[in-house]
Amino acid sequence: MAMTDAKVNFNFEVTEVDVHQVLVTNNLGRVISHLELVYLDGYFGEVAEFDDIADGATGMINIDPNRQIATTQINITDTFVFKGIVWLVSHGVLATSVLRDAYVADAIPVGICTKVNNGTSVEFRPFVQRSGGGNDMKFSVYNMDSDHSTLVVVTGLVPLGARIMDVWVESTATVSSATMQLRSNNASPVDITAALVIATDNVVIRQAILTNNIVDADGLEIIAASSSDRGIMTIAWR
Repeated sequence: MAMTDAKVNFNFEVTEVDVHQVLVTNNLGRVISHLELVYLDGYFGEVAEFDDIADGATGMINIDPNRQIATTQINITDTFVFKGIVWLVSHGVLATSVLRDAYVADAIPVGICTKVNNGTSVEFRPFVQRSGGGNDMKFSVYNMDSDHSTLVVVTGLVPLGARIMDVWVESTATVSSATMQLRSNNASPVDITAALVIATDNVVIRQAILTNNIVDADGLEIIAASSSDRGIMTIAWR
């Protein structure tokens, strides 16, 4: 029988450059399990560590948005709706975090429902998240050049599911007691920033400490103190 030499493999190696995993710290007060959906350090994803992540330890979670996730990690009495928003309530010591069909206290929007099996599981497509920290920050700018004293709903300024990281405003007119404020648009608007002063032309004011800063289905609105207030708002988000 003739002998055949093995082909040379050319020392072929692959290095992945589009890995959607980030390092987070488990501060939930309990062990989090492999493939458990969690929200840590501003990121949502499933635990990628086969050996779980111990309380207080660091580990990788997968935040890849280019997929559909199916899971039984849900509140079994909820009624999910096709194309509806899927929310995560991140529990600490007492219980595993669960997906919900609507907003409840401390819930964050994590994706859009693509398949329903109520009482058993849900399938959803996760929202896009940025994985590079500050260097991956995006910015949106809104020019308030008209009367916003009774609020104006802004659509498309910041995408659904994004986390607003910082906001600053620049006055474009000198108006006594003028302000510009970013809020969540719903029946009872919730403040995202304080009312930022834009009383002196060209002065810049920054609001780094934010509340309710995940953009949910209600979207955003901007309101001014009076009809003559004018300014430019810049929003940093990821």
